[in-house]
Amino acid sequence: MSIISGATATFAERAGARILVCGGLLLVAIGLGLMMMADVHSSWTVLIPDQMFTAVGGGILNPALAALVLQTAPADRAALATGINDSARQAGIAVGVAALGILIPMPAAAEADFGPRFVDGLRHALLAATVLAGLGAIGSTWLLGRGVADGGEPATVEEALAA
Repeated sequence: MSIISGATATFAERAGARILVCGGLLLVAIGLGLMMMADVHSSWTVLIPDQMFTAVGGGILNPALAALVLQTAPADRAALATGINDSARQAGIAVGVAALGILIPMPAAAEADFGPRFVDGLRHALLAATVLAGLGAIGSTWLLGRGVADGGEPATVEEALAA
């Protein structure tokens, strides 16, 4: 993921934030969707391609989001915008883990049929995460396509939302 993040800076100048954000979210959605193919008897190796999709998607998405925040924020509020972005991301991770974790039956861990119940709950959580990542890709495509300035990026947050 860190190798992809470093390479994203070079690619971002040519592709633009819209392609990177949407593409990263799509790769994450594909990886999450592929994880649903694992079953109770699957080896851990079945998750390697899925993890690669999500890692590459996250490696593309995260620096593109950070750059987009800095590009759209006024220069005198860049630190504030970055802090809000980081706080919102951490809060989203915490809420997402808690919300999706509800779908996985953990109190039944001592039961004999725990494996199938766990995998079923995990599939529900992965389905929800896949749908959310897909909707995020669609929403960001729409939002980042509005209010486009000369460089192909929204000039300001207000311009992008008002267009």
